[in-house]
Amino acid sequence: MQISDSIRGFGIPDIRDVSSTIVAGPSLEMRPAALSLLKENGVTQVVDFRGGSQPLIERVCKQLGLNYCNFDFNHAIDPKCPVPSDFVNQLKQFLKIMNKGHAYVGCQYGIHRTNAALLYNHILNPENRKFFIPEILHAEGDKQPNTVLNNLLRRVWQTINKMSPEERASFGLKGDLKEIFKNIFAKRAGEIKRNVRLYM
Repeated sequence: MQISDSIRGFGIPDIRDVSSTIVAGPSLEMRPAALSLLKENGVTQVVDFRGGSQPLIERVCKQLGLNYCNFDFNHAIDPKCPVPSDFVNQLKQFLKIMNKGHAYVGCQYGIHRTNAALLYNHILNPENRKFFIPEILHAEGDKQPNTVLNNLLRRVWQTINKMSPEERASFGLKGDLKEIFKNIFAKRAGEIKRNVRLYM
């Protein structure tokens, strides 16, 4: 039994297991009972990809005794949003949390920003084999799902491309950019593409 099975009865859309101890999905700020049940099943951390101030979910997590953190992944789905100046450091912190496990991760609807975060985790995390290959969901309004995924992957590559060699090495990305693209990025992106399903 996966952790997500414990909250299936709430009818929460688009939840999926990221690993044996991590679940992804929409924000549960209006479903504290579901968060409480996740806590009973080992979840200790809630990760939010919406950025900015989110007082409601922060308050709910505090009441339940859950750790809460917020990362800004808005630029990954909206080119008009600037990339945070400390985004590489945010990624390092995010991957550290992922490797620790026992977390519920998501954004408003658990789709686009969550997709982006799971892509970053699969491609940049040196310990990515402890996770399931990410299940990338598409919203009903996404008329060209493959284009959506390719755009997300392009933004991940742009992030890698802008990193210093030292920053790339901290994610286990060693060698020049051509080698990284061929030996790591293209391989892991291919794994994700073969695992895509269309959300209806």
